[in-house]
Amino acid sequence: MNHKPSKPFPNGSTYDFFNNHFCCRCNKYKVDREGMPLPDNCTTENALAEAQFDESKWPSNDIVGIKDINHICLHFTADDESVMESYKALFKGDAE
Repeated sequence: MNHKPSKPFPNGSTYDFFNNHFCCRCNKYKVDREGMPLPDNCTTENALAEAQFDESKWPSNDIVGIKDINHICLHFTADDESVMESYKALFKGDAE
């Protein structure tokens, strides 16, 4: 694999983009009635929450950069086949 560990999000917009494209569409993402993430949520999402207060908790080996995309979750999974095909396409050519 030719991906690199990521660095923390440079701003809130980058986090929102990541959250909307990965976390909110992932099978591992669980929320309560108010829409708040549950404690038994994805470990990567939990690490992101902790990294807000302690940058050393940033999950740099779970969120990686490939080519010109800096934040891709390695643990993303979705039931929607077209979403998964788009996700897998991010890694095409990564092994080169």
